[in-house]
Amino acid sequence: VFETETTEDDFAHQPWLEKIRETVAWARDENATGDEARRVRTVAVFFHTNAELFLAYSQLRDLPGDGVRLRIQGQSVCELWRKREIFEVVNYLAKHKDRIIDFGDMLSTDGGIKTFRDIMALIGRGINAYKDNWDVYYMDVLKALIRHYVDSISTDDKAHTFGELAEYLREMADKDDGGQIYKIYDHYHKDDKTVSVVLTTMHKVKGLEFDAVITVPSGASLPLNLDHAQDLDINDADHADMEEEKRLMYVACTRAKKQLIVFTGPREKALMEGRLYYTVEGRKENFYEKEPRLGNYVLYYNASQYAKATWKDLLEIKANSPVSIKKVMRSGWIFYEIYSNNGICIGQLSMDGSDIRKSMEKNGISVLTGFFISDVIAWRFEDSDKDDSKDYSNKWTDVNKKNTYIYIPIISGMGKPV
Repeated sequence: VFETETTEDDFAHQPWLEKIRETVAWARDENATGDEARRVRTVAVFFHTNAELFLAYSQLRDLPGDGVRLRIQGQSVCELWRKREIFEVVNYLAKHKDRIIDFGDMLSTDGGIKTFRDIMALIGRGINAYKDNWDVYYMDVLKALIRHYVDSISTDDKAHTFGELAEYLREMADKDDGGQIYKIYDHYHKDDKTVSVVLTTMHKVKGLEFDAVITVPSGASLPLNLDHAQDLDINDADHADMEEEKRLMYVACTRAKKQLIVFTGPREKALMEGRLYYTVEGRKENFYEKEPRLGNYVLYYNASQYAKATWKDLLEIKANSPVSIKKVMRSGWIFYEIYSNNGICIGQLSMDGSDIRKSMEKNGISVLTGFFISDVIAWRFEDSDKDDSKDYSNKWTDVNKKNTYIYIPIISGMGKPV
């Protein structure tokens, strides 16, 4: 157990960040011994809020190297099947939904995609073609899910189609708070000596276990309901909330199989002592999205006549590449646009949803750097058309309607004013 007094104001120098790196180095050394009993497959880092998780991710994204993989579990702006790396394959299967899957061991001799082996080869070609830009981990997850599907139907005599496989993949990757997808992934990678560093929140780990666990102190206020003044005594609702928080900490600590490292700060100390804790007011402005969500972005922008990035630009944009946000005025209207490192506008921040945009407006900031691409996700015309209270589907150009979908880059990190 380590006690720390550091705050979000100095997020880049939190002591637990170095402990994560030390633990990953330890895990790699354990795996190098070749002793199965000493294998460390997973190092999980638990946070209390989404904002804290994504701020940490911005500091740790350089962590992966040989034998290390970093991923976020249970928190995302969208369903897993929308991830660019997965969507391209699912979309192909759906387009050829009536094709019967041949489960033979041979590839098709005419170069077509017909068999299970063809599908896996298709994914392999995608990995080879985009390995420098895409997140290959998602491709590996996709392969594990397809293997799981094939194993689950291997004993029946029915014919199965590409459409059924696509639907299975969408259903599995639609909502996975319980970590079932990652259990499947681990099952098909049990001989893999890679150390998976899993960033997640304490609310998402019930029923899961990890070889090593690190719990991170939180800056969130206690009680959870801040509707009353700070000088009032703790009420019954506050007591109930605090007991639930203690149970949450207990569950988090019991997820470790081999090593547990606990960092405590002022909030954790107050919780154990039964005191209220309030986040310090008046701290410096931090520019980041407090909640990862699609509502942070203008979803139709890359499908509109105003889009600067092509579909191919977004298909090939490099994961983790740096981006900046710029305030731009056109025809008397102000926009906050996302620019890639080669100067192409790849998206816009939403006026209503984006915390970054609101903070830039409040503080008169015109340019922010320090962000990066954390995901690229598919948004279909039917998604805009489904709930079109704001008439966004009419913003789509005919070309993009015909293509049926666009890509939206998702950003993470903490901005730095220029």
